[in-house]
Amino acid sequence: MMLGTPLLVCVALFATGAPPLAPPTTGAGRSPAATERGNAHAPDRTAGASGEGAGRVDSDAPPPTAPGDVSSRVHQRSLDPTVAGDPRSAPKPGCTPNADVDDPALVPIEVDSTLRDAAVPRVRLLEADRSRPGLLHVHDDGSAAMRAARGRVTVERFPLPDGRLVELELERFEVLAPRAAMVVGRRQLPLNFDRDRVALYRGRIDGDPRTRAYIAVSDLGIVGSVDLGPGRSRLVLGSPERDHRGLARGPLVYFEAGGLGGPLSVEPCRVLGQPRPNGGVAAEPGPPTIRRIEVAVDSDYEFFTLFDDLDSAAAYVIALYGAVTDVYLDELQARVSVSYLRLWDQPDDLYNEPDPLGPFVQEWNASQGGVQRDVAQLLTGRRNLPYGGVAYLSSLCSDSGYSVNGYLNGAFADPSHPDPGNWDLVVVAHELGHNCGTLHTHDYGLDGCAFGEVRRAGIMSYCHTVSGGVSNVDMRFETPLRGYVGEFLATAACVGADCDGNGIEDAIDIADGTYADANKDGVPDVCQDCDGNGLLDPVEIATGRALDLDGNGRPDACDPDCNGNGIPDAADIASGFSADIYLNGIPDECEADCDGNGTSDYVQIVADMSLDVDRNAELDGCQDCDANGVNDFAELDDGLSVWVGSSSIASMRLFHPRSGAPVRFGAANSTGLHDLVLGVDGAVLGSLSGAGAIGRFDAHSGDFLGMLVPSGTGGLASPAGLLVTTEGRLLVASTGSSRVLEFDALSGAFIRTFADLGFQALGAPIGLAASPAGTIAVGTSTDRVVELDVKSGAVLRTIVPPGSGGLAGPRGVLVLPDGTLLVASFGSNALLRYDYATGAFLGRWDRGGNFNGFWGLRKPWSLRLDATGTRVLATSNAGSTAVHAYDAETGLFLRSFYVLADDQPSPSALLVLPPSPFDCNRNALLDACDIASGRSQDRNRNGVPDECEGIVGNPADLDSNGVVNGSDLGLLLGAWGECLGCPADINGDGVVDGADVGLLLGAWK
Repeated sequence: MMLGTPLLVCVALFATGAPPLAPPTTGAGRSPAATERGNAHAPDRTAGASGEGAGRVDSDAPPPTAPGDVSSRVHQRSLDPTVAGDPRSAPKPGCTPNADVDDPALVPIEVDSTLRDAAVPRVRLLEADRSRPGLLHVHDDGSAAMRAARGRVTVERFPLPDGRLVELELERFEVLAPRAAMVVGRRQLPLNFDRDRVALYRGRIDGDPRTRAYIAVSDLGIVGSVDLGPGRSRLVLGSPERDHRGLARGPLVYFEAGGLGGPLSVEPCRVLGQPRPNGGVAAEPGPPTIRRIEVAVDSDYEFFTLFDDLDSAAAYVIALYGAVTDVYLDELQARVSVSYLRLWDQPDDLYNEPDPLGPFVQEWNASQGGVQRDVAQLLTGRRNLPYGGVAYLSSLCSDSGYSVNGYLNGAFADPSHPDPGNWDLVVVAHELGHNCGTLHTHDYGLDGCAFGEVRRAGIMSYCHTVSGGVSNVDMRFETPLRGYVGEFLATAACVGADCDGNGIEDAIDIADGTYADANKDGVPDVCQDCDGNGLLDPVEIATGRALDLDGNGRPDACDPDCNGNGIPDAADIASGFSADIYLNGIPDECEADCDGNGTSDYVQIVADMSLDVDRNAELDGCQDCDANGVNDFAELDDGLSVWVGSSSIASMRLFHPRSGAPVRFGAANSTGLHDLVLGVDGAVLGSLSGAGAIGRFDAHSGDFLGMLVPSGTGGLASPAGLLVTTEGRLLVASTGSSRVLEFDALSGAFIRTFADLGFQALGAPIGLAASPAGTIAVGTSTDRVVELDVKSGAVLRTIVPPGSGGLAGPRGVLVLPDGTLLVASFGSNALLRYDYATGAFLGRWDRGGNFNGFWGLRKPWSLRLDATGTRVLATSNAGSTAVHAYDAETGLFLRSFYVLADDQPSPSALLVLPPSPFDCNRNALLDACDIASGRSQDRNRNGVPDECEGIVGNPADLDSNGVVNGSDLGLLLGAWGECLGCPADINGDGVVDGADVGLLLGAWK
């Protein structure tokens, strides 16, 4: 199925009459199709031939090859050739709670302690900067030691934002299979990439079983997160750079990531194939183990261009699948093993059709039969797919074992925390979830996001398609879905077990003598001693030495018990002792309750999403990042929030600058808003086409403050574009009189007719924009753009001739600082680019995305440069997405911000409010918190981020007084010796020594 970007939706159609929560089971037949997000209220079509794995929905793409063409070579693989037959096919004697205690298999057997008692290396990975709180430096020797280590590692003195130094108990795991092939391009040339260059670890804070940590370490950078447990914070390690891609290099910070979201799509996710009928083959009861899913990964040139470097791209793929494995291990007791990776550093990849699934299936069934795999996934950076992702349902071990993951960003945030930047992780985990046997959450009646309900839910939901996008998605599988996937994996013929994560199936490890299996249950003994007491877990349970109240085959002492009552959380929930309203497997009483009202914050938020407008899964009312007693939202004071007007309804609406979720409605008498600007007194001015007037609105509440310019004043008729000049004048495009009129921007008094375009047969003015040259660009009803003198209003020239480049019905115009003129071509559904100086047409500017569909740009209206100058925002008057964002330099469609048309129909006018005075760097976060977290530096310690003061700073000016002199030398000598992160370590090698003295003397003034 496909998973979409934040606005991509995946709709699976399945046999009617299936009851909610009915687990999918094996079967074949016609394939459920998915609908476009805009039509998600009803399935649209079902088609395709039956087959071994799944059907096919799209008529324009070929179906998978006939069953048997590949599976005999790819999926039904043999084990070690020295072993007769497949050990997994033989009966597996094991221990059950009802077995006779006299059975020899139940005699306590001491576990091989070789691995458990091996010396655990202790390393230091990060150290806090001594002068810049929040900034973290990487110990190169610690990073190298972790890449060289095997098994367990203790990370010493690991810094947390609250100043604590903790120890992380981590265990290394692999996602690259032992013989994984890494190749490049059509010829599949070997990629010379050291598999140990990226080391993946997961574990917890020593002494606190509620915590969870995931870290990917490489010489190319680090990504990771630390979850402090239910009711406590989740911390992300990343780069302080905005929209950073790949692993984070250099200094790191803890942060609540945001910025790179999933795409708005025609169809968030498409599921192909038949759900298994109710009552399918049940898994054979057996001991708990970890299943291994072998994934072959292909990609395209667009994915490579996210990094422009093969090594960085390869490292990212490993870290990404490591994060997927981290989630799958906790949620599904399964790990991912990448058996093959192909990158494309030239634009001749095989997947350039409008829908790449067909070519992908053809290529792999016809030419890649020799690649060992259970399933193959395509990673693509394309921005013009008809879906966010697509997958064949329940398709492991078959010739339909494929899925496509689109709109990748080359970055992800916290594997355990909802975030706009989690798209890559969400889509890969989501589509693989379909391959592994589960439909969407709404198919089981767990949520209604596919039908417009705004709420939070897990990985397999469509909640990324409603207000808040990917930030609404929690990195979890609801507990019923865990059972469905577990059943499917247990019965999938090609899926083996790999409990220790060494990339080798347990059956092989046992058969070749790598591990003992004293109780002959098919699970290495080393994996059956969760409490480390030297006794096999099944033996302890069967003999009564240990309880197993939740029946998961593991002693209760090893299971989560967040409320500390001595009973596993799963048993508390199953018995009804604890509530788990939203099926995340955690008793609600253990979740955060920041307002102390006795109700889980999460439960409150899902019931009323307006309590979490920034969609970070924390109550907005509790947020005070600088601990000054003032709520963060109050201090930010709507800074950078976006007002969006409508051409059809009587209300404008304010949206959050990061999540795109609605904040509040404005005035109810703002029908027909054509344009919005900020007035000289801080009020919002709006052109009301229907009323033929200019209204004033409160910038925060949106309340109507009266008419600034009544209808008819100075000949005003059908006002459109607005522009406030630097002299405090208001220019209005009066389309009804074909004139540009000039008013006093404060009093509304009519000054003069600024330009009479109708008299000059240039058409009626519509959009107005100031240029860096000090002139004014005006789009007109005759499909041209003219230039006016800012003083006299005289027509200087025609910049864009009528219809140039397909210009039709120009609305908004915008002149970028680089001299590029952008015009919203309402009639041709495009943003067109011209050279402002010459008027030459430079092509369609908006790149990426379909021309139609869920996030197609339809009837573009207003254009605005955001407060950072890095993004262009455009309203789409007839599309499913109200506001689109584009990279200001490249025109590439971004997923970092969008507003849904469901939240503001027929969007027209657009206004970005100025930043809060406490947010000088315009990132929608308080400056004090930027400095405290390390995102910003404050070398002169005045409470203002240095980037806002133009302070670059001489690294040798240790006292930041603007001069390198004796006082700086004294500070350097006082820090002599090993001093990672010290300002005196000018060359950053972790030691203050003669080399640093030389650099300081070289900068002496």
